[in-house]
Amino acid sequence: MDATLIFDMDGVLVDTRNSYCRILVDCFEHFSGKKITYQNDVIPIKQLGGYNNDWDILDLLFKKHNVEVSYEDIQNYYFTNYCDKNFEGYINMEEPILDKEYVARLAENYNLTIFTGRFEYEAKHTLKRFEILGYFTQIVGFDSVGEGFQKPNPKGVNIIKSNVNSDRYYYMGDTVDDMMAAKAGEVIGIGCLPPQDKSQILIEKMYAAGAYTVLDSTKELIQFLEKETSQEFVKA
Repeated sequence: MDATLIFDMDGVLVDTRNSYCRILVDCFEHFSGKKITYQNDVIPIKQLGGYNNDWDILDLLFKKHNVEVSYEDIQNYYFTNYCDKNFEGYINMEEPILDKEYVARLAENYNLTIFTGRFEYEAKHTLKRFEILGYFTQIVGFDSVGEGFQKPNPKGVNIIKSNVNSDRYYYMGDTVDDMMAAKAGEVIGIGCLPPQDKSQILIEKMYAAGAYTVLDSTKELIQFLEKETSQEFVKA
């Protein structure tokens, strides 16, 4: 296969409005007794770039509201409530953005891989539940890149590039950090708007971070790729 598609997961392959979006707000209320909303308090932080990890966002919010909570307590809340050792928790409230048939169509023409901030066992659990795990040849998660090498660091992109020989690489993500990682990793960045943020602000920030294009949804990917292929054919 000539081209490799590298996917982020959250907001790209997975609708996380009932999982990550919800648990972040719930975690803040659990430790602070105060209420925040994802739309008003979290999205503006994510749009800044540099806050790809929910734990970092919560750490910032607690400090902003003068609430003392250790980073370890934040992590333990997630380990207990998002996905425990029995794979129970918010993780099972997630829904697929792409159906199995759409992913299968992509796999016919492209090598499909994943670079995500999730732990790899969590990523595989969700992909298996959606019945699409077998379509991805490589999954690079938090485990492989390690602490301090999360996006916008391109380490995950570079790991995939070192293991896959392709003429062209695309990285599809829903955040400013994803597009920065694509640019730093010297791959084509495709931005897509997650279900929880369809704002013009995010579109502009992803372009500013180096996105080649920004799609309204991952569901527009095949149409975009077919157009790209036809343009390349005309140029040739």
